Amino acid sequence: MTDEEYERDCCIRQIMPAPGWWAVYQGDDGKRFAIPLAGWALSKGGDRIFGLACDGTGLEDVSDDDNLFRLVPAPDAQAAIELILPDEETKGDKIRATRAKGKS
Repeated sequence: MTDEEYERDCCIRQIMPAPGWWAVYQGDDGKRFAIPLAGWALSKGGDRIFGLACDGTGLEDVSDDDNLFRLVPAPDAQAAIELILPDEETKGDKIRATRAKGKS
């Protein structure tokens, strides 16, 4: 990636709060858990919006995590997990499989 591509795709132009939004993950054991999003970020190029979560040391782009299942609005973590519909179960598996193929 060139410096120009990095600046356009990876640098943040704007951060907006994301109250009530959760990142729902599915662990390798199949169990789901949710963490609150800290905010939404708009890339400097303006062509990418992504969720940010606190990882204990700072903010990270949750879309890069292989175990991310979905971003959902919900009043709490349990409600976010329960919002996943049964027909979306395999959709999440397909997304993770696609990501894994792209990284190899």
